[in-house]
Amino acid sequence: MIDERGLDGHDVCCYVPSFLERFATAKINALIFPRPHLGLAGNYDRLTPAKGLDRIDQELQSIYEAHQVAGAWQFKRYEIDHYETAQRWSEIMFFLNQWLAA
Repeated sequence: MIDERGLDGHDVCCYVPSFLERFATAKINALIFPRPHLGLAGNYDRLTPAKGLDRIDQELQSIYEAHQVAGAWQFKRYEIDHYETAQRWSEIMFFLNQWLAA
């Protein structure tokens, strides 16, 4: 996000002093492991650059696969910007029903 200037679109309330010096977004997302985790993003969202999303997805795939829970990490990208759609809500509900019913 820093390289692509994606932080420019975030509000100052999203920042914790020195946080980015100590943590990467993929590491923060990995804290939920081994619980199920769904990530959704828009390919045209300048707040979440594609290279960063790829890095997060690859790292989390590796973590979940290494522990034989690959299906518990799911990441879906859409041809949209930074907003919600009915399709995304449908994905969320399907994911929650799948994992909460288990």
